[in-house]
Amino acid sequence: MRLMTDLQHLLGTRGISTLAITLSLGIDMRRGMYDVDHPHHHKHTDSLDEIDAWLSWLREAGAKNNVLLGHSRGGNQTAWFAAERLEGKDVKAIALLAPMTWSDTRSHEFYRRQHGMDITPVLERAQALSSDQMLENIPY
Repeated sequence: MRLMTDLQHLLGTRGISTLAITLSLGIDMRRGMYDVDHPHHHKHTDSLDEIDAWLSWLREAGAKNNVLLGHSRGGNQTAWFAAERLEGKDVKAIALLAPMTWSDTRSHEFYRRQHGMDITPVLERAQALSSDQMLENIPY
């Protein structure tokens, strides 16, 4: 993502080391954006374990006074991590850059505007499936 690349470059010009992680989303060595045309099995909450693992890696590498920054969905996940798992970690600050927020009402309204239909029947179909079944033939 260009924003993060540029931010890393600018911080580097000031002598600040950075590590930009790409969450795996269940794919080893994933790079770039996730192809939404392929089924996925990751959950939003999976990121907490990955952030924890990267902070452990930084600790083992000797990094100190870490600042944890998250952008968009990563901003939401960073805030969640900070609220639930930050204790005992070597993180001196949290930075949220345009963090994703969520509202049930707004998400329903957005889906209706985008697809001309209510999402409630789609959600009901999804909730009726077992965990190993995929929801198919839905507009997104």
